[in-house]
Amino acid sequence: MMNTIVKCLALCLFACLPVKAFATGGLDCEIGDANLDFHYEALFSYSANSPLFQSKGAFEAKHPKIDPALKKLDASAFRLIQQWYEDKELKLQFYAETTGDKVPFASVKLTIQTVADEDELSYAGKYRLEIQPAVVEGQHSEMIITEGDVACSAG
Repeated sequence: MMNTIVKCLALCLFACLPVKAFATGGLDCEIGDANLDFHYEALFSYSANSPLFQSKGAFEAKHPKIDPALKKLDASAFRLIQQWYEDKELKLQFYAETTGDKVPFASVKLTIQTVADEDELSYAGKYRLEIQPAVVEGQHSEMIITEGDVACSAG
């Protein structure tokens, strides 16, 4: 009987201890225009200054000079390399490049810069897509830059 009372008392005391809460939110970004189809979603923590996690995404560039290996990418190949999510600003940067010994270098970089609307859940801004076509000896390869609108939401 005494053992049961001690266990109940210990359980009651444990239940009264303060617990640290870790709330998460979701981030979604969408681009759909003549240059690019892009969707990205991830989770973030409200409780800590931590990176985005559990991200998913799809990228499809429509420019004819993009390297075929970089035309369609998922979140594992098109990596998030920079993020800024503070106050009313949301900035993201993604990057991918060709890989392989006998594959010419080519790359693609997407920069997203947005600012929160009055509701502080919707973000509107611009994107910049930089395409480096395959660099082949003896051929001129010039960076291609396209820009457009992007919409994100966070909450």
